Amino acid sequence: MRLSEINEYVQTGAALVAIVGIFLLGYEVQQANRIAAVSANQLRISDVQDIHRELATSEDLAEIIVKFDSEGIDSLSQVELFRVRAWHMLILRGMQGQYYQYQEGFLDREVVDRTLEDISQGIYGEWEQLGLLDAIENLEWLREIQHYLKSGGHS
Repeated sequence: MRLSEINEYVQTGAALVAIVGIFLLGYEVQQANRIAAVSANQLRISDVQDIHRELATSEDLAEIIVKFDSEGIDSLSQVELFRVRAWHMLILRGMQGQYYQYQEGFLDREVVDRTLEDISQGIYGEWEQLGLLDAIENLEWLREIQHYLKSGGHS
């Protein structure tokens, strides 16, 4: 066997190894994306559970929220108003984070639609009363919310 033939075999072998390496890299990226999507969904579930747990275990938060919903913002003391604003800011930030995860491809459209439905059930109006709309940093999300509300609940 001549040196040129050996060189051809080595080059062919190196090319095959490179191709296999590219396929393995693609598989690893796919797995990493799948894990990231699962993590995003798990984080969403955890956030929702934390919010409900806080509401269920707080001695007075539920009463303050019911007071705000039934009697309005003027019925709240400064401390109650602070707590209601903090509560709604927590919800706003969580929903905004979910929209960002959707934009990045880690959450499905159904999650966004559910969030928009929740917002249309009065949350947006409460955010408006509490002066929290300026806290929405993702303008695309804000436009989508406003479109959803104007269209009567159709995204």
